[in-house]
Amino acid sequence: MFTPSEWVQIISTVATTAGVLVSLFIGVRTVLEQRRQREQAIKPFLLFDIGGYGVPIEFRDSSAIPGIQLERALQLTKNRPTGANSMSATEEWGVLRNHGQGPALEVRVIFRAYRVFTSFGCRVLEKAERKAFPYSPSLNNVPPTPSNISPAAAGSFRRLPTPLVVDYDHALKRIDFVVEIRCKDTLGNPHVRYQGLRVFADNMPGKITTTFIEEVFPPNVPWSIFGTPESGDFQMETETD
Repeated sequence: MFTPSEWVQIISTVATTAGVLVSLFIGVRTVLEQRRQREQAIKPFLLFDIGGYGVPIEFRDSSAIPGIQLERALQLTKNRPTGANSMSATEEWGVLRNHGQGPALEVRVIFRAYRVFTSFGCRVLEKAERKAFPYSPSLNNVPPTPSNISPAAAGSFRRLPTPLVVDYDHALKRIDFVVEIRCKDTLGNPHVRYQGLRVFADNMPGKITTTFIEEVFPPNVPWSIFGTPESGDFQMETETD
């Protein structure tokens, strides 16, 4: 049995230990909250402005693909018919806005094709097709201008997705994409968001129409955000090749 003085000492020790633990718990919570606030203060949040925009285009007699090393592009397009049939934008397009509190650094956008419309109807691209020319993510990985976007600022593009550039026989009427938006914050932490995009290639002479729609959350992207016909959800991979 403990004596009264020993009980006092035990209770004092327990109380002191409990106080230390409570102080430690409060300190850890404070540090975590401060860290969360710092992370929130530097976190970028990029999305394209929703809506449809007409993009003026022209056709050039060129086998090059913007953003792709020329030697590789010439190999990929060696069967291109002669003539002015390579599509390019004549103005910047897309409004990629930073809604966050911190700057978005090293911004890249990957246009991931989901389905295409031609005179033969609508066709969902197979997984193997999405990894091959002209739909491969490595061929549709595009930086905006500027590539670092400050809070409340926006970037835009001059380069078109590769499937449009190399549609030499003008067979495409529409193509649906899931746009993967990648960047880093000032601590080097990566951030990624996804958004739907419809591109109409045949509804206005001398223009295409780009329509950015809602944010999506892979890997299962509902076909319904793109509108009819029903096509099955888009099972999206996130690797770059």
